[in-house]
Amino acid sequence: MSWGYNQSMTELNAQGVPQITISYPGYFSYREADILASITALRKGMDAMVHPINGVKT
Repeated sequence: MSWGYNQSMTELNAQGVPQITISYPGYFSYREADILASITALRKGMDAMVHPINGVKT
């Protein structure tokens, strides 16, 4: 989660324990928020916006 204008973003698990931190040295985030969807749902949504390239393994 990041409210913006930060040089890093941290993902927390359900217990609030940091899982990954992404740094933007010299830059800042705009906003990041949780995505409450499965990987399958995210892939379907992305494929609906831009059709997958043939022959590329996913």
